[in-house]
Amino acid sequence: MNRNATDNMKPIKGFVGPAYVDPALKASNQRCINLLLEVSQNEEKTPIKHIGVPGLRDLATIGTGATKNYIEVNGELYGAVGLNFGRIESDLATFTPLGSFSGTGRITLVDNGLQVLVIDGLSGFVYDIAAMTWTQITDPGFVYGATQADFQDGYGIVALPNSQQFGISGPYNFLAWDAIDFTSAEGLPDNVSTVVSNHRILHVLGTGTLELFFNGGDATFPFVRIDGAFYEVGCSAPYSAAVADDSVFWLGNNSEGALAVYRMQGQTPQRISTVALERELAQYSRIDDAFAVGLDIGRHPIYILTFPTEDKTWCYNAHSGSWLEWLEWVGPSFHRYRLNCLAKAYGKMLVGDYRDGRMYELTFDEQTNGGDPIRALRTTPNIGKNGRRLKHQRLEILMETGVGALTGQGYDPHVSLRWSDDGGRTWSNEVSRPIGKMGEYKTRVVYNRLGQAIDRVYEMTITDPVQRAILGGLLSVA
Repeated sequence: MNRNATDNMKPIKGFVGPAYVDPALKASNQRCINLLLEVSQNEEKTPIKHIGVPGLRDLATIGTGATKNYIEVNGELYGAVGLNFGRIESDLATFTPLGSFSGTGRITLVDNGLQVLVIDGLSGFVYDIAAMTWTQITDPGFVYGATQADFQDGYGIVALPNSQQFGISGPYNFLAWDAIDFTSAEGLPDNVSTVVSNHRILHVLGTGTLELFFNGGDATFPFVRIDGAFYEVGCSAPYSAAVADDSVFWLGNNSEGALAVYRMQGQTPQRISTVALERELAQYSRIDDAFAVGLDIGRHPIYILTFPTEDKTWCYNAHSGSWLEWLEWVGPSFHRYRLNCLAKAYGKMLVGDYRDGRMYELTFDEQTNGGDPIRALRTTPNIGKNGRRLKHQRLEILMETGVGALTGQGYDPHVSLRWSDDGGRTWSNEVSRPIGKMGEYKTRVVYNRLGQAIDRVYEMTITDPVQRAILGGLLSVA
């Protein structure tokens, strides 16, 4: 390699960046899978970098059947697994069944500190923590078929299905529901999709509108509409509403029905999805079954949005304001992330698996998903110069090296590179380079003599279970 090529190396703009895949691949084919975009406080050195997503440390199999939901109440963890509700003991291995339900879909769990409300889409149940009793709700004021609920100021709040209304329970009593304790979201005649309480503001999301309520203290019905807090932004998937970064996020639609992801900025909805993501969502065959959870780990507040029918999981990292795909690799393709529910309990961030009762700890200290490799992938922006054919002489990936494992897979970790000269429709063979065994900190990840192209994208992949920290890329062309 001649010295001139080394001297002429320049940063690849956007080597570190968010996901943005345009339908016109030659415009942008930037995939970002299982890599968080982190904004550094040392802006002169590395203003942004990629780090690997946290892994899943396998703990135990809880109960029988798929994990439906978790909730932490007064320092204890409860879960809906299969068709049973129960307590998960602090050994994170023992599941004590406390009651059963018949709904096979997603399960909503809400607590008031004294009771846990369990809604399965068919019926409602209440577990009394002190009395240790499991009771089906029979009060005629409770609407069977309800799926969405939340809690605020002592009241359980339930969205009434196929109506403009939401109702409330008695104070700190999920078994008591009065048929007159309801009100309507009346800005437009759309049905209520879901209700979310955050910072004591009740967000009533309809299929086409959003209205905000607060507790005005009225003994008859306490929740009062906030004047002027009405927006023609609806919710397209009831389970997509979640709280992250102290804000409410959801998959929504505007007055023309266009799909987008929103978050509340104060008391105003703000669109946060990119044009590229919205174009992809518009192609999905089903979006109403999407669900979301909010996560804050390692100072990364993340909104995790999964589309079960489409087998996809998208994440918005509020720390950097960027989107990424959080996916499982089951060769030869990627699939939705296995997380089905999330709760912080017993000093750990705990994840339930949608496929079975497996419980994991979500942690940056783990580099696999329950022993399965986490395949991280980054595709660069298009590299070209006014239609000229460029000779790609040398490329260097700037990353943390010398991070090999003590033994086993990852002892001699590698990064693979391939490239495409047609926007990502066809690819070269992968070329692998070592990123350094443990302690080999001076390792450089360099590729030479990469051919010629008018327009090129590079794709970097790491599968070894080691720390990932990608700072950028340098390229010499002639």
